[in-house]
Amino acid sequence: MEKVKARVSFINKDSGGRVPPPEGTRYAPIIRFEELHGNWSCVFICTPTKNKEMDVEIGFLNREEAPNHLLIKGLEFELFEGTKKIAKGIVL
Repeated sequence: MEKVKARVSFINKDSGGRVPPPEGTRYAPIIRFEELHGNWSCVFICTPTKNKEMDVEIGFLNREEAPNHLLIKGLEFELFEGTKKIAKGIVL
């Protein structure tokens, strides 16, 4: 699986988001890019957070059909659990 570095910022639970998963958790939410059509499943290992932010190596679960070539520096994305937006991020 191709991975890229990204910074993820979780939305505060009081604002409809969630508490960041514990350090070391393998987390696989839905990822959505405004520039790309459709939703994808992604995966990353949670790292220690500062102010609800974590730097991770993120990749697509379905690597064969996923648009890996479009994961370029500065690309912004949102993370979802079902229809609930829980975080936003940027490819570093």
